[in-house]
Amino acid sequence: MPSLPAFSAHDCHFLRRYENSRIAFDRIPAEGQAYLRDIRTRLQSLARIAADDYHGKLTMTDFVSALYPGSRATSKYWAGIHSKQPGDERTSKSFQLQLAVVIMPEGFEICFYRGAGKSLAAPTDKLAGAEPKLTAVQSALANLRVQQIARIERTLQPYWFFRKHGMNPNPRQEFSTLTQWLDYAASDAGARASISMFIGEDELENNKIDVSAMFLEAVRLFEPLFEAVYGAAVENGSPPTEWLEPSGIVEASIDEPPLRDLKAICDDFATGLREANLVLGTHHDENVKAFVASLTTKRFLILTGLSGSGKTQLALRFGDWLGIDRVRVTPVRPDWTGAEALFGYEDALQPMRDGARAWHVPEALEFMLRAANDPDKPYLLILDEMNLAHVERYFADFLSGMETLQPCLPNLERYDDGLYRISPGTEPRLPMPANLFVVGTVNIDETTYLFSPKVLDRANTIDFKVRTEDLQLDYQKPGPCKPGSNAMIRGFLAISTDERYHVDHPAPKQAEFAHGLRRVHRILAEHNLEFGHRVFYEATRFSAMFAAAGHMNPHAALDRQIMHKVLPRLHGSRRKLELALCSLAAECLDPESVELDAMSSRFDPLAPMAGPVRMPLSFDKIQRMVRALRMNQFTSFSE
Repeated sequence: MPSLPAFSAHDCHFLRRYENSRIAFDRIPAEGQAYLRDIRTRLQSLARIAADDYHGKLTMTDFVSALYPGSRATSKYWAGIHSKQPGDERTSKSFQLQLAVVIMPEGFEICFYRGAGKSLAAPTDKLAGAEPKLTAVQSALANLRVQQIARIERTLQPYWFFRKHGMNPNPRQEFSTLTQWLDYAASDAGARASISMFIGEDELENNKIDVSAMFLEAVRLFEPLFEAVYGAAVENGSPPTEWLEPSGIVEASIDEPPLRDLKAICDDFATGLREANLVLGTHHDENVKAFVASLTTKRFLILTGLSGSGKTQLALRFGDWLGIDRVRVTPVRPDWTGAEALFGYEDALQPMRDGARAWHVPEALEFMLRAANDPDKPYLLILDEMNLAHVERYFADFLSGMETLQPCLPNLERYDDGLYRISPGTEPRLPMPANLFVVGTVNIDETTYLFSPKVLDRANTIDFKVRTEDLQLDYQKPGPCKPGSNAMIRGFLAISTDERYHVDHPAPKQAEFAHGLRRVHRILAEHNLEFGHRVFYEATRFSAMFAAAGHMNPHAALDRQIMHKVLPRLHGSRRKLELALCSLAAECLDPESVELDAMSSRFDPLAPMAGPVRMPLSFDKIQRMVRALRMNQFTSFSE
């Protein structure tokens, strides 16, 4: 596949100059004309790639809007694809179903769109042949039935809006179900009806959204509708019953058995990261295994370390691998002071319906509700800059719900006015979805807050460092990661939700790992810093996952768990921590090569080494913590 064109918020900013403008195109300065041509060229390139990449039985062709309609500048450009069947050479696209991407001052819209049914540009002979085909399309839309509509509808909501008119920057729901939209689109009034997704400037500003990748994902999503309507209405006049099956991409593969092979999953994701220009240091494969094993151990993961070290990029690329429509980045704000930042609240300013108040739904809650309604697929919520606010204040309800499995999520339903409410007669709360994974990124500076042990106990914490040898001259900015296969994605979810996986698939040397972890506990207990049952259980589960991912060494698993679960809990004064850290450092050495009493505080981790290090990651981190302790009389895991 050719390289995908890139789009940014600057494109929208530039088009704002010509919003409601009547300026002639030839009056625009040369550099402005060049930029507008470039926008149109990029859109056309994306549409051609999408048409060539279409996997269904139909032949698709691309289109792009005029550079200067009526010789005047415009603030809106679009491009897309539609079906090209025998005889369509004389049919205007205005009489077709289209999938388009629109760029406008407010942002981008991706829309599955029923043509207007009229064209000022098309000659009369084109229109004469088009109208019967449009009638056939309307008939096919009207006769699509509900065998699998609910499945695709779960995928569409809440990010796709059922609209009466597309190419409109006002995102609001005008139909509550896909069935209602299909009925409207099949009617004579349904010209320009659309199913639309909006990507605002704010999402583009932080480079978290790849418009081109999302458009190609939309091609996959709406491919079954194209196949059903044109494969049935145009060719033989009767729509198929299993209308989502022809492409075999969106829902036909849902019954494919999950691949419960964690090593294959890790290898596939590691390869995808390399191809996306994101390499996790000299131990790339091992780091990927630790990342995936951590998420399958516990659905909450913290990524901490140096700003610009790749934390958010790794989380985003894993979202790509899971499926770009099942990842959401939510920047944490300093004013998040309570659970309503994630779970919303009753909005008394909105009208009541059926005795139920409307609910203010933040994007994180909307995403969690979508995960709850689509339990067969994994969803990834990324909380960016998680410690800009006190985590315990806004995240306590979430942590409690994940730990206790008690209902905590508002059980909301979207009404036909586009507002969410708790429906009368239903349970007001839902359990936290088992298919929801949360990754929080953390930077440490004077504007952020440290985590408490009760938060760190409930997560694996991966520390990111950029080593000198990792700085490469040929570095390229990371791009999208190729998605995993359906079998692998479902396998990842199946392993993650299997509470007995570590019991049924223990690590080959699980007893040796447990013995080492007990020694660590004994060292910490001497200084009143010990961990509890939860850490021991989750560390044991991690060792099984790490072994299943292909890393059988129990000392490597223990090294990771000291780094992920033990050291992040340690912060405080020199008097409190120095003896414990020195004893832990001694435990990191090879006892067969160096005679050391790990319980002795006489060992100095900063002195020259007399033998090999058995757990290098933990030992290196302890050295840094001890060095900071002696310089500042205080240390913490986060630097």
